Amino acid sequence: MSGANGSLHGLNLYVYCFNNPINMTDSQGDWPTWNEFWNEAKRIVNGVISQRFITISCNNIRYGKGAYTMIKRICALILLICVLLLTSCGKQQEKWEGVARQELSIYTPSNNVALVIDNKTFYLNNFTLEIDNMSEKEYSYNSYYLDGSVLYFSTSLMHGFDSYMISLYSCDLITGDLNVVFRRDGYDMGETYVSKDKFYIKHFTKSNSDNKNVTVIDLYNIKSGDYTRIDNGPNATLDMFKVNVEKEMRYSVELLSNKNQKYFNIVDTETNLTKIVDNEFMLRTPFSDIFSKYGYAPRMIDVVEGHILMAFYLSFGNFIAYNNTYVVFEYDFENETLEYQLLAFPYDTVNLKFLYINGDS
Repeated sequence: MSGANGSLHGLNLYVYCFNNPINMTDSQGDWPTWNEFWNEAKRIVNGVISQRFITISCNNIRYGKGAYTMIKRICALILLICVLLLTSCGKQQEKWEGVARQELSIYTPSNNVALVIDNKTFYLNNFTLEIDNMSEKEYSYNSYYLDGSVLYFSTSLMHGFDSYMISLYSCDLITGDLNVVFRRDGYDMGETYVSKDKFYIKHFTKSNSDNKNVTVIDLYNIKSGDYTRIDNGPNATLDMFKVNVEKEMRYSVELLSNKNQKYFNIVDTETNLTKIVDNEFMLRTPFSDIFSKYGYAPRMIDVVEGHILMAFYLSFGNFIAYNNTYVVFEYDFENETLEYQLLAFPYDTVNLKFLYINGDS
């Protein structure tokens, strides 16, 4: 192969395959060629560069038609996988919610507590009230008031530009009966506040003198049905009508933690007696089997209407789907016992509040 093909390598009669016998062969002794592996690689590269792809121009970026097709297929595959995972996740969540209900079905819950999620969803034993899902465009104003077992809450519904319909509902948290107490359209924006027998609406109206927006506050009396304007002007605010009842509570409660665990600390301010609800305490309760079987953690504690209420997070689920399952108890300080109240599934780490329902009011 001396001087063959104009290559200086051909002048060296003692060099086989350009000193690259691993990747090249020369079966005829005329000129080295790449072995089968590299021939296949070359064929693929040539196909990618020149034979199989037709380039197209889009915003000064050139894509191969084959590469574009491949990218579409990969994206479709990723989308399919995501859909399958989400479907599986939803089914898994339903499955583990069913497991949680089954595990706790041997205990009889009370009907005295509601768990409020982000001021919009109310979990109860018999039903779940989701204010934002009551209609397609009706949203909560986060204004609610519990009178015994009756929950009053307000919503808004936008009708065109700067025109809102404001509604006040009542819902019996024991029977689930839902009723419209007040509804009026044509408000220019608005803010509401509901308290016992009173529903305040702050909104804007046009001034008779200069046709400019003026802030006004109207009052709807829930008992009598009277509707009156009680304040107006640039300094009109609902704050002066909001009732901030700070009751002196006998029990002081908090969620604490040490190196090993989180726990609830309850102090009787009259006797200065302190009691702790920790892992050791939970394993002495009738619920020890469930708490031992599934992972759990203290989540929230509060005193509502003199009742010590606490929520625990239970870990029902697997690597595909975890249910944020919350179990609510009432704690009896004197007897150091727990009464099962409620099971809820908010599915997220959210803002939680307790409501204590007094069916006798």
